[in-house]
Amino acid sequence: MLRSQLFITSKYSELFGKKSDCINDVTLQKIINMFANASKHSINSAHVDRNVLKEVGIQIKDKEAQQSMSDVDLSRDIVVQRLNGKWVTENDVCNTNEKLRIAKLKMKGKETPIYIYNAGEDVYISDNVARSGQWEGDLVGWVLNQLEKDQEAVFVDIGANIGVFSLTAAMFGRHVVSVDPVRKNVQRLCRSIMDSVGFKGRVNVVHNALSDSRGTVQLGTYKGNVGGTFVKELTDQKPPKDEGLEVAYTVLLDDLLEIFKFKKAVMKIDVESFENKVLAGGKLFFEKVNVLALTMEWSTHKTRTTGKDIIDFLVPQGFKPQTPGGQILETNNYAKWPVNVFWVKL
Repeated sequence: MLRSQLFITSKYSELFGKKSDCINDVTLQKIINMFANASKHSINSAHVDRNVLKEVGIQIKDKEAQQSMSDVDLSRDIVVQRLNGKWVTENDVCNTNEKLRIAKLKMKGKETPIYIYNAGEDVYISDNVARSGQWEGDLVGWVLNQLEKDQEAVFVDIGANIGVFSLTAAMFGRHVVSVDPVRKNVQRLCRSIMDSVGFKGRVNVVHNALSDSRGTVQLGTYKGNVGGTFVKELTDQKPPKDEGLEVAYTVLLDDLLEIFKFKKAVMKIDVESFENKVLAGGKLFFEKVNVLALTMEWSTHKTRTTGKDIIDFLVPQGFKPQTPGGQILETNNYAKWPVNVFWVKL
């Protein structure tokens, strides 16, 4: 009886000491006391097979490592950031005295509030959402269709901006991980989550930039086009000379595995020509997570070797590049691919 109880209750392993080749006496006694209290009977440690307890200890080291690098609670914290090797909550970014412009995001008969930029500050995304309730509705629809194929899939939105894709996926009941390095974008996305029924705990925002190495970059935006973010890499950790640019901390796509435990995903990557670097930092991510499909903008990769880098990363994993209409694209002719490419496992 004790053997079966120990195996099925291994989730309690975080209560008991560190992992070792055999369970030490202190850990053993804690486990015995737990079962004794639960069963109201005394248990003699001499009668417990220590090898049986190894299964309980298997998860302990990983659990402790996770706790040591993270103070966040994803069911409570909306915005998180990886800083100096540790995940921290950054919910204060949601608080602002600035009066933010609000609109309604609409899709397939549903709608949800979305905080956007003032008229003229973001003439593409924000102003279109204000007028029509949508932005890139065909691409958003494709993401929803892919998510509908597997109810376990989480939507990972890399380069979330103000959250058009993320909030729409959440509106249809999906769990979402949104990644964006621009503070004003994160601020608006967080407020949208707070004001939407049932979104807190379903949508988490990572306030970092993704790349192929950890470090620091400067971010700038173009006048009238906040979505057109440009990046300047820093060679050291000193504050930037150009105080008009925002500092962001880069992490790997692999780093998301430290706090997120989903097994399947649909992805959108829109990071202004850095898509290849995002993928290069995600080798373990693609091993551990079954990425069913992803979409990315292709314009900047048509005439660059980055296009080949992306192809060489995704094709060996079973992805096929497609047009919006589902036509398979030839990988040896990527210079003629359309503006948006859809990668699907067939």
